[in-house]
Amino acid sequence: MMPRLVLSFALFASSLVACSAADIATPPPPDTAVVKQGLTIAEFCAATDKLFVAWCAYKDRCCTLADQHDDAYIPVLCPAPGAAECEKSLDEVLKKKHFVYHPEHAQACIDAKVALVPAPPRTCEGTRATDIVATIHHIPAPEQIRACRQTFAGTLLAGDVCEYNFDCAEPLRCRNASPSQFDYRCAPAVKSGEACHLDGDCGDEDEQCIGGLGREPPHVCSKLRTAGQGCGFDTDCVANLECSNTQNVCVSPGQPGGTCDGTNGYSCAGFATCNAETHSCEALKDVGEACTSSYECQGRCDASTKTCVAMCGGAH
Repeated sequence: MMPRLVLSFALFASSLVACSAADIATPPPPDTAVVKQGLTIAEFCAATDKLFVAWCAYKDRCCTLADQHDDAYIPVLCPAPGAAECEKSLDEVLKKKHFVYHPEHAQACIDAKVALVPAPPRTCEGTRATDIVATIHHIPAPEQIRACRQTFAGTLLAGDVCEYNFDCAEPLRCRNASPSQFDYRCAPAVKSGEACHLDGDCGDEDEQCIGGLGREPPHVCSKLRTAGQGCGFDTDCVANLECSNTQNVCVSPGQPGGTCDGTNGYSCAGFATCNAETHSCEALKDVGEACTSSYECQGRCDASTKTCVAMCGGAH
């Protein structure tokens, strides 16, 4: 099953940019001022940007335009949001005074995010989107990270109209009462097993908003599912498992030569793809072998030569 890219870093970065502010109150007289050590807004934005700049540099260095225009190419970790845009957004949100920026917690927030973002390959050895998705697998929403909530401390109370989760005072979240109403108000974070709409509704950063069998409601806050448990997306499952399209439960990907559900190319482990007719995992083709689609290749299928070529500098 095609992994849902809600774990997409574009959303991860933009939500931090949109949900941040530096609410600078009138300082006390110099002799009584308390100086808070930490990152300035500019330093925080620059550090956030660095998480994605490295992947953009890898793309520019290793991936040709033909690679980037190929159907099998998915740039899940680029483009970078931009430090300047981050600062501009923070300045705009600052004026609303819905939350306060605490620089003394900012580095811990950055450190927590760094731990979630895999580093790009050091050399142009090629990277398939499935490898990246498998690595990052599940990323908690920014408001689920305690250090980030401490960095951007909300001031709105229960029942207040809100725009972002960081608007709300701890332990509240900015939640929509109904997906069709768009009535966002501060409310308690959702507990494990309770109904939710978004990952950010969940109070536990180890949980996300997961549906029942398939992608249908009810969705509840839950830890990632283990083998045999119901799922709707690959990211509902713990690492090294995926969501079967036919069974809607977490299963181990098929090994080359093993069986698969036959509905897509993501149900086999390693460099293998699922043959829809034989329901067996077949090894992806290496550089130089004949092909008709990039999904047959470890890299991509060259349209002019109809052979597999390297993608982003590597066969995989």
